[in-house]
Amino acid sequence: MRVLAFDACLGAVSAAAGVVRRDGSWEREAGEFMRVSGGHAEALMPMIDRVMRSAGMVFSDLDRLVTTLGPGGFTGVRVAVAAARGFLLATSARGVGLSTLDALAIGARREIAGASGEPLAVAVDGRRGMVFFALYASGSQEAVPALLTVAEAAAQVRGKTSVIVGSASEAVAAEAGDAGAFRCLAQLQPDAREFGAQCAYAEPAAVLQPIYLRPPDAKAQTSFVLPRAPA
Repeated sequence: MRVLAFDACLGAVSAAAGVVRRDGSWEREAGEFMRVSGGHAEALMPMIDRVMRSAGMVFSDLDRLVTTLGPGGFTGVRVAVAAARGFLLATSARGVGLSTLDALAIGARREIAGASGEPLAVAVDGRRGMVFFALYASGSQEAVPALLTVAEAAAQVRGKTSVIVGSASEAVAAEAGDAGAFRCLAQLQPDAREFGAQCAYAEPAAVLQPIYLRPPDAKAQTSFVLPRAPA
């Protein structure tokens, strides 16, 4: 399976391209990963171009395109989904989408030796005291993401897991009452080299839809909308 995978939704931009075997491993792969605090759009497209060239592939080669869909920053999510939709329109590839929390769970299970069978939680800062949260059962790498308060997320982890992943992991662990009882991977970011191989053979989506979870900060100023003329 010839695959291009990328992410631009959180605090890093990553891309990977190559051939993925049935067992979920890369046969031939080129990948890049870069932490960013902004400029996701400016970083993503040149990175994709570089990894495709390094893998010796052209876009017409692609069988699958794997991308994160959010939640995360509004700009990063829009960049990732818009890029994926554009590539799918221009090629015969099929699209596979996953949440950023699923991508972090995949990375965490690789990061922690022997943790593949343990439950774990993913908690990403959603701003304004909120957390993008998901709890993963033993061996699972898919869960339904939710937008919770830090206190609500802490209640979800008590007695259920000792591993919390993501930028809000330390805040959730502290709120849970005994931060020392948890292993927190606060710096972990989605990495296309990891989730690209894991998800290459997943069921393709009919349409890749962004996962925002929180409403946009900008509100339409309805008081300034002109009335429509009668039909």
